[in-house]
Amino acid sequence: MPIKIAPRATISDDFKLAMTAIYRAKLQQYQNQEKTLVRDPSRHSGFMRQNGQSIAGLRALLQDQGRIDMEYTRLRSLPYTKFEFVVREGYPYLYGLTKDVTLEVVAPALSVPHRRSARPVASEPEIVISTWDMGPYAVVIPVAFFGPIRLKYPDQPHTSRAFGAVQMIPMRDKLSRNRTPHHYAEMPFVDGEPVSTNPLDMVSHICWGGFSSVVLACGDQCDIVETFRNIFIYLCRYNPNSPYVQGIGSNLTEKFSFARQVS
Repeated sequence: MPIKIAPRATISDDFKLAMTAIYRAKLQQYQNQEKTLVRDPSRHSGFMRQNGQSIAGLRALLQDQGRIDMEYTRLRSLPYTKFEFVVREGYPYLYGLTKDVTLEVVAPALSVPHRRSARPVASEPEIVISTWDMGPYAVVIPVAFFGPIRLKYPDQPHTSRAFGAVQMIPMRDKLSRNRTPHHYAEMPFVDGEPVSTNPLDMVSHICWGGFSSVVLACGDQCDIVETFRNIFIYLCRYNPNSPYVQGIGSNLTEKFSFARQVS
């Protein structure tokens, strides 16, 4: 019997060009910051302690096509089917389409007060109540997430890092308000009518929880691969103690019409 090889994600040429442009812009940003500190040895030393490893990594990456190719290989190994570069009203985005996301709904762990603190601590393992197939998601990350980077688009408005503007769009229902138990989005209305039918125009609300520091660190270090990896892991997580999940219950179809129960 022939060995079946799982299909790997495709990466568009525009996405590859955008990756390299982001790396170059991030390195230039570091170099500009460093120049402003050369006459202040104390601040310069602190800057290099904090960012020296990232600067060296970006330089090595941009000087060796083999390292860039390795980044493409890392991307293709992720549970995505394709990566593309898109622009919406002047805003550039990195777009990744995931494979089907499986979500396990768990009950809150029983807890007991800690001996030295009134704060409860978990005493029992999580219990899986049900498992759901949420289908594929479009993970859309603003280029600005990786720093104040401007690619060469004359109509691109100035934008901040836009951490909250990351979009995780369920492909079975792209305009769904409820996207995951920890992420919802709302379409703005004008005169009682939605401003558009494009999910990228929705206002994104995300409870990152413990992922906040991890995902932000990926952005700070300009690690595009790890950003996509950690967001996929986030899509598969269910935190029963998050304020966003209150009232959802174990039957996800009540709030997520696109969810399909597996067990």
